Amino acid sequence: MKIHNVLFSFFILLVVSSCSNSNVVDKSISDINERLDHYLELELQDNQFPGIQYVVFDKDKILYEYAGGYAKVEAREKMNSNSLLNVFSTTKVITAIALLQLAQEGKIELSDKVVKYFPQLPYKDVTIMQVLSHSSGITNALLGNFYIHWAEEHNDYDRDANLLSVLKENTDLNFEPGKEIGYTNMGYAILGKVIENVSGRSEERRVGKECRSRWSPYH
Repeated sequence: MKIHNVLFSFFILLVVSSCSNSNVVDKSISDINERLDHYLELELQDNQFPGIQYVVFDKDKILYEYAGGYAKVEAREKMNSNSLLNVFSTTKVITAIALLQLAQEGKIELSDKVVKYFPQLPYKDVTIMQVLSHSSGITNALLGNFYIHWAEEHNDYDRDANLLSVLKENTDLNFEPGKEIGYTNMGYAILGKVIENVSGRSEERRVGKECRSRWSPYH
């Protein structure tokens, strides 16, 4: 199955699972784009969300796009395809895909220790797969908008220094790797550094060029 088909299926699941239980996808609508349009419009009509911006794409083109409702409710500013939004943990999926691409290219093994590609890491026995699956034991120390900053602060912002500082303050794992599940934003910040160190490109360049919204790849 091509990767864009996997992405399309995932995002359809994401929309359905994140929306209300009162509306259902109308399977009688044969065209999948019209079916998604109809479902998302029902969600807006039921006031489930003030606004929705939804895009499915592959490396070449946009496969499906929807924008409706309001980007700014008080100002009554309509949502459109150019409205800037934070997509938060949805970027974990993109980060995971980038790592799987590196594995497919033979540049990493998912069973590799993360420290092999990120030597400053204090967790010596954690594997890439364990971080991907939130079973590494790494603490969830990076909360909220840790990697998000104002545009005018961008040139002076050093996210790598911030990450290393937080790692120095959190050198212990919460549990033995592979034994439990524990959601961790910091784990994906670490995976972002793996992508950069292996590919030789910033993660924004590696995976962010396909996104048209402003986002942090580490949430």
